[in-house]
Parts: sequence; C-alpha cells; structure tokens
Amino acid sequence: MGSVTLIATLSCSSGRSSTATQNSSSQERAHQLLNAMTVPGQRLPPENVRSLQLFRNSESNAPIIRLNSSERLTLRFDDLSRESSMFRVEITHHNRDWSLSNVIPNLYLRGFMQDFIHGGQVGRFQNPSWHAYEYTFPNEQMGIRISGNFMLHVYRQETNEHLFSLPFLVHEATDGDLTTSYEELYNLDSRYMRHHQLFARFTYDDPHILPQNDLSIYFVQNQFWSLAREADQQDFSEQGVARMYLSRSEAFIGTFEFMHLNLSQIDQYSLQITDFRDGQRIPQVTLQRDIVNLGIAPSNRNSVRFTAPSRRFDARYALVRFQLEVPDRERTDDAIYVVGGFNNWGISPQNRMQWSASEGLYTGQVVVKEGNYAYKYVTSNGRRVNLTRLDASFASTRQEYHTLVYLRDQALQADRLVAVNRFFSTGF
Repeated sequence: MGSVTLIATLSCSSGRSSTATQNSSSQERAHQLLNAMTVPGQRLPPENVRSLQLFRNSESNAPIIRLNSSERLTLRFDDLSRESSMFRVEITHHNRDWSLSNVIPNLYLRGFMQDFIHGGQVGRFQNPSWHAYEYTFPNEQMGIRISGNFMLHVYRQETNEHLFSLPFLVHEATDGDLTTSYEELYNLDSRYMRHHQLFARFTYDDPHILPQNDLSIYFVQNQFWSLAREADQQDFSEQGVARMYLSRSEAFIGTFEFMHLNLSQIDQYSLQITDFRDGQRIPQVTLQRDIVNLGIAPSNRNSVRFTAPSRRFDARYALVRFQLEVPDRERTDDAIYVVGGFNNWGISPQNRMQWSASEGLYTGQVVVKEGNYAYKYVTSNGRRVNLTRLDASFASTRQEYHTLVYLRDQALQADRLVAVNRFFSTGF
C-alpha cells in the first residue's frame, strides 16, 4: 500500500456535522427491514466503492478499540475510477440502539472534527481501473474522547457525496470485570436447530450506579451489531454484581453459518470457478452452483465471518455469477439475496437473485475483487430478513459472540460502553 496523505482542517466546534443529514429514501427503506445486517442509519457504498473493510490490527478482528489506548482502527476501500480522489472523514456518536446521540462533536472528538484522505495505490489492470485507499485512526488529527457506539462516514470531497458509513465501538475497561457463558438448547423451533442462551456477570465498584436504571447488557453474534440482543433477564441481588442473561425465547441460533468464496485468482478454474471470460469492460466469472442442504457439512461452509480482498497491486475485479439451487421442499416466495464481505452484508436490488426457469436455479451477479470472502444467501419478504432460511439445519459451526455493557451517563445523556468481551462457542 502506497503512503496516504492525511490533511486535517478545523471545522466549527459546535453544532451537528453533515453526517447527521438524512439518507435517501431508498436507503431508509433498506434500514427499516427487520433483521437487516447493517445498523440503522448505516449507508451502503455505491457500486464504484468496493472491498470495504474496518478492523483493529488484523482483518479478523472486530472494529473495537479501548478508549485512551494505543489501539487503532484501519479503514480500507477501493474506488473504481481512473482518477484519484480526495475523501473526507467524519465521525458521529450513537446510543446503544444506534440512534444518533445528542452529544456534540467537540465533546466526543479530540482535535479536528474532520480528517481527509487522498492518494492511494493504483491498480495495474484497467478493466476496471481502481485506486486503493487506507486510513488509520485515532490519529494526531482526530481522536476519541468518550466511549460508546460510533459511525465512521466517508464523503467524496469534490462532490460532497456521502459514500458510505461503518459502525465501530470504543470501550473503557478490560474484560476482567465481565464474564460470559452460554448453554446449548434444543427443540426450540421446528427445524430442531441448536440454540445458545447467553449469560453475563458484570462487577462494578461505583456505589452511585443504579443497575436497574443505568446498566444494560447486549449480546452480538458474528459481529452483526444491528442484531444485538439485550439481556431481558436480570439479577441484582448481590451488591456490586449484575447478572443479566437472555431468556430462552431470545436465544441465538447456534448453527448460523457462512459459505466461503475462494477467489484468489479469477482466471484459474477451481472447485468453485467453472467459467472465466476476460471481457473488454470487466472479466466475468461463473461459480459452481450452491445447493441448499446438500449435505450435513458441505466443504465450503464456514464458521467465521471474514473479508480479505487481495492487496496485490495487480489484483483484478470480476463480475461474479452466483448460482443457487433450491430443492422444491425448500422453495420460498420471498426474495433471495446473496450477501457477504464483498457487498458489506447489505440488502439491495443489485444483489438480489433472479429465478432462471431454463436453468432451474437462482442466479445473481456481484462485482468482487480477488481474495477470500464469507457470504450467505438470505431471504426477505419486504419487511423482514430471514438469515437462516436457506442454511443447512445441522451445520457444524462455531459462533463468535461479543458481550457489551452500557452505562447510561446522566450528565451526557448518552450511553457509554464500559466493558466488552469476546468468546467463541465450541461447535460440534
């Protein structure tokens, strides 16, 4: 990655930054879907912005850092353009439900209220052309003053176009005061899928905390912050200890699975790539068909959500054709979408699968850079997204969980994130 020049400018220290503007009507409708995999208000990138990542230290780590530490987040994305651009970075603070908080920027940001990115690495291939950008923060220009939920927003400086936004978390404490466990449950639904009931124990020293009013605990599966579940059962009988957990009806499905796309080299046939055509505008790749419930443990099923676009300067983009065969017993009238790290897990018309009567399967096309990605097929009835309708009922998968402890700060009238921990279920 070539060096990236950062330019910081001072903005007005009072008032709301431009990221508080309303999304377009189509974006708003997308975020109204129940069980959507993006948080409320999150803007999905346009078609010319690809390979979007936000992580701490390595690509497998969630975008979570500790307040006032040396930890940093890295943003990476590609702009499919022949010319380099300048981008503006802004950050907003949010409540635990991802609604915009009332905290003004100069109370949650240190230094400047905006930062800038320009330069970037030029890709070797020109069909299509692309520039890769990288940005690391907090930095000398812009830092974080308080904990909580945040959203990073990126604008194209030349046009002021709001390109995309990504959630991240800043917490205050180590996980020594927070422990989480789970129990496996069975026979909670008609598919007899394993479920995980989560239990948290949080200890605190502050005598002014009223746990019934001030504390709330959320559990997040596989880094889908929008699908966090609040602990609905509470026990505060022991002084300085909050025991909070999910009721059985709120337990997570313990067999949530991902499929694995290995697109290391688009021009080489493999177990997944069945056809390659080097078109004039963009190469076209056809994948082997995926089949719903083909086996108990299909080889391309995976337990881990990940996004790992190639960082080679000669990496190529391709128009990838996904194919899905759905047995008659699993057919649904709901729309089917292919979602993954290559399209930021967003539900949009561009990644809807279309029925091909002549082939007897669903097909869809997505522009993807060479690399490795987790993905899955989900369904939607226009009001709600079903994340497991097309999963294998008995998949052997591990689950990643984060436990988030929020404290309502009465002075700020906002939610601080005081503790976080992470653990994995064992799978079979």
